[in-house]
Amino acid sequence: MGEHFNQPNHLNVEIAPRDQAITAFKLPYPMKFNKILVISISKLAQDIEDSVLRPNDGYWDKFVNNNIVGGRPLQDCFEDAIREIYNSK
Repeated sequence: MGEHFNQPNHLNVEIAPRDQAITAFKLPYPMKFNKILVISISKLAQDIEDSVLRPNDGYWDKFVNNNIVGGRPLQDCFEDAIREIYNSK
C-alpha cells in the first residue's frame, strides 16, 4: 500500500482486518496476506537520497573512496554487479 504523505507511518507493518487473497498480480497458486507494509513514497525517496549522499558513510562517499565492503573494494563490487546485469540477458 503506497502512501505519499503519511510519513509518520512510513515502513510500519499494519495488521490487515482479515486474511485477504492477493489479486493484484498473477501467482502460480492462490496466496493470502494478513499484513500491510505502509510506504510513504516521498519519505522513501528521502531515505534513498540520504543513504547515497550522507557525508562520510553514504554510498557515494564509500564508492568514491573505494571503501572495503564485505572484504572487497566497493568499486569492484559495483563493476561485478554491472557485469552481471548485462551478462544475464
